[in-house]
Amino acid sequence: MAESGPVRQAAAQHDAALAAMASGRLKDARVLGAAAVDSAIAAFGPDSPDVANVILTCADIEEAAGDFAAARALAERAAEIAEPLAETRDAALMSLWVDIELVCARMLLNSAAFELAYARLAAALHISHQILDADDTTVLSIHNLRGVTAKSCGQFDAAAAHYAHIQAVLDVEPVTDEQALAVLLHNLGGLAHARGRFAEGLAHARRGLELRIEAVGDDHPDVACDLSAIGALHHDSGDPTAAVSCYRRALEIFESALGADHYEVGMTCANLAVSTAASDTAEARRLYERSLRILQSTLGSTHPDVALVQHNLAVLLAGQGDVDAAKQLLAQAETALGAGLPPEHPRRRDLHATVEGLSPLRNGQ
Repeated sequence: MAESGPVRQAAAQHDAALAAMASGRLKDARVLGAAAVDSAIAAFGPDSPDVANVILTCADIEEAAGDFAAARALAERAAEIAEPLAETRDAALMSLWVDIELVCARMLLNSAAFELAYARLAAALHISHQILDADDTTVLSIHNLRGVTAKSCGQFDAAAAHYAHIQAVLDVEPVTDEQALAVLLHNLGGLAHARGRFAEGLAHARRGLELRIEAVGDDHPDVACDLSAIGALHHDSGDPTAAVSCYRRALEIFESALGADHYEVGMTCANLAVSTAASDTAEARRLYERSLRILQSTLGSTHPDVALVQHNLAVLLAGQGDVDAAKQLLAQAETALGAGLPPEHPRRRDLHATVEGLSPLRNGQ
């Protein structure tokens, strides 16, 4: 049976939006995505899974553009439409439902709502297991994001268990999904980094970077994410020169592909500032302040990533003798971390140690 005109139009606009997003033309993707939503509603009705799927693409576009609030609103709109699919016996529809839940959980994670994200992912895993196999790519995506969430909460053993489940499926010869394995290796590198295992982390991250470049080329934002992770590992293993090289290349890619005010640019500026601070405090301060402007705009003033930049800038200012400004930044950081992270989290412990170190100091001492 031939597709109707409205159906063909919706499909064509959706495909065009996906292509524009893949090529980094996010403004075009937004326009095409919005048009595809209108066409899909006209073709299928407002409560159709097809409409939810197109709205999900719009959420992905906003996430790629760094507008997490818009992405979350669109993802939740898609989830409301797709809610009945949680009871489907159709594998394709279940995969769509999980994909929507994953984006919703990722937006919760981006806003530091770690417990809510983990609970949503646990529910998605339980429901999807009713009809999807344990090695289904959709199920593996749930494990991946649960691993990221657990690591963000300092639950390293739980994160490792989720990643091990994925590795048993993906890390076999011949590799059939280079992109998926690159994502896993990126996250394994991050987990090893968090545990202080820098050599292990670099091995994972470098292998992931090689796979990523083979899959998408050397100027893709995903490559820049890998370079940033490698830069952080170099810095913490005592090689700031190598770290700066990685961060500068990552910053070039992000600025070119995503624009000067994107979230990833803000995070990379913060990382570059850390590795620059010992050799050029003025440049480090400029980078920290640029990072804060971007991250406060994209994440809000109470996000843990904002708090981390405030903490690091406070340390820099204290070293320059401006202890009062440092303490003000640390107080803001403590408010943010107290809202999003448990007391035992490493970031809160580090912050408290810095506060204790500054407590006997005053400006000019």
